[in-house]
Amino acid sequence: MTSQLGTETVFAVSVIAPIALFGWFRATRLTSPIRWRGLWWTVLPIVMMVVLLILVVALGFDAPEGAVPGTPAIIALLATIALVGLFEELLFRGILFQGSEKVSGPITALVLSSVALGLMHHVNWVEGPPLDDTTVQVFHAMTGGFLYGALMLMTGSIWPGVILHAVWDGMVSMISTLTAAVPPALNIEPDSVDAAATLSAAGAVTGGGGAKSPPSCSTDTNPCTVSSCWWLG
Repeated sequence: MTSQLGTETVFAVSVIAPIALFGWFRATRLTSPIRWRGLWWTVLPIVMMVVLLILVVALGFDAPEGAVPGTPAIIALLATIALVGLFEELLFRGILFQGSEKVSGPITALVLSSVALGLMHHVNWVEGPPLDDTTVQVFHAMTGGFLYGALMLMTGSIWPGVILHAVWDGMVSMISTLTAAVPPALNIEPDSVDAAATLSAAGAVTGGGGAKSPPSCSTDTNPCTVSSCWWLG
């Protein structure tokens, strides 16, 4: 997990550095005040996440003995998830969005940044998963991109999207652990260049930085597991 956390730290710094260098804090909506009424847009996604998690737990999908990581691994996992959300949102909803917005307006910027986010997921295909599974990831990544981008426009700040992104990634990692069939992915966007991690039976968290892909779900017959895998983004 240490290498994964280090990699995501480098990614996050690589995006924050040009923002700081060129003074894009306001342009990328990092320091813009939040329009709190826009947060109502987060209610439905959060309710959906909670319902999905409750369904998985209620159906009795328990992690095998020893599969739940210890406190250090959990802290490292949470830190990595937070960095992934920050990196992807700053890259796609920050730098790419604000550059496109200046030229073509917010709607075009929303479409472009969301499509770019999804298409980047095709790099997962290089690592072995079938093209159809990767294409599903691309679709869901685009969908997540539209959600996070719309939330940014409604609230005027990038932070609600960063938080919602991290919560979604963390929830899918939890579901993956409970089903014990799909390794938890850290960058399960519907939104971003993937960074995946796995929770081993010893409780360690491992994985690689960048666009990592979970194992294929094509042979999985468990509907909850398949759902979790298809939503890895």
